Amino acid sequence: WFDPLRITETTTGSVTLK
Repeated sequence: WFDPLRITETTTGSVTLK
């Protein structure tokens, strides 16, 4: 999952919402 208010790392190690 991703939080539009913060930078979160996925289980794959990818960074979303840079």
